[in-house]
Amino acid sequence: MNDDQLPTTSSGFGISDLAGFGKIATALIGPITQGIGKLLQPGQYRREQQAQIDKFGAWDIALKARGYDVKTVDLTLAERAEVKMHAEAIVAQQNRESVAAAAIEHVETGRIADIGELPPPDDDWLDRFWRIAERIGNDDMQKFFGMILARRATGQAIVSARALEFLALLSGEEARALERIASFSLSIVDSQQSNTGVLNIMSVNGRYGSAKTPTETSKALTMWVQPLHRDLFGSLGIFVESGWAHGFYFHRSGPGHFRFSVANRTFELDASTEHLNDEGSFSLGSGVGLSPLGQEIINIIRPPADERYVDLLLAGLRERGLQPVEVTSAPKPL
Repeated sequence: MNDDQLPTTSSGFGISDLAGFGKIATALIGPITQGIGKLLQPGQYRREQQAQIDKFGAWDIALKARGYDVKTVDLTLAERAEVKMHAEAIVAQQNRESVAAAAIEHVETGRIADIGELPPPDDDWLDRFWRIAERIGNDDMQKFFGMILARRATGQAIVSARALEFLALLSGEEARALERIASFSLSIVDSQQSNTGVLNIMSVNGRYGSAKTPTETSKALTMWVQPLHRDLFGSLGIFVESGWAHGFYFHRSGPGHFRFSVANRTFELDASTEHLNDEGSFSLGSGVGLSPLGQEIINIIRPPADERYVDLLLAGLRERGLQPVEVTSAPKPL
């Protein structure tokens, strides 16, 4: 495949020309060409066209493509069906191209640093993805699915058919809310079982769990994460809805060395006996747990950690006499 056959970016050049992104760019070529063919419109032209072409515009193009005069045409039922099919094909192709351009732009921003260890998507997955992508006309959701394609194609995350279908049902506003929740996601790294969610009440000093009277720092953290849209995402199966607060504690009893992560950042600390709860375990606090589906979605999105949330969490730990330290080795996705 030579360079004039490769998809073009918003800058108008072949994806293989992306300096420093050779392997990543190459990983996108196959999935993109399977969805839209060999060529992709330059991004600026695509955005201008997308703003101008609506359903009427697509019908106008389709009529002209079939050789009809849009001012005088009087179509038969069969001719109307033919034009309708052609118009829908135009819109579907435009939607696919918009998602493909968003995937390339996601790589250009540097959000993906290297090829992951996961295998590339198979043809069945790509066929399902592009059937969904061609129905997405919303700009925010096109960018969201471009991110999904970029992460899946480069081996950053496994996206199951269930997760893909779930994401296809989201609105742009709901997708943004999920990205925000993902930036707060806290995981106990070395627990005996999966423990991931959004912590919104911090534990306090002494042999107790969460504070009955939260500190000012904990109150600020609770307010910062709102709204979590628990009614919506709980009913959709993203959150664990057990009726009880979800505890973020380490199952290993006794003082020692503990590690946890917030989105893409990892921290560790040493806790002594005075920092343990009544059961002798170390607790970070409580909040809302993520279900297996929720954890999969969060690992697909995997945005940078929210800086304000991290600052408040670390401040709360220091108030307990702990000294959390950031480490460079990030945990593997759950």
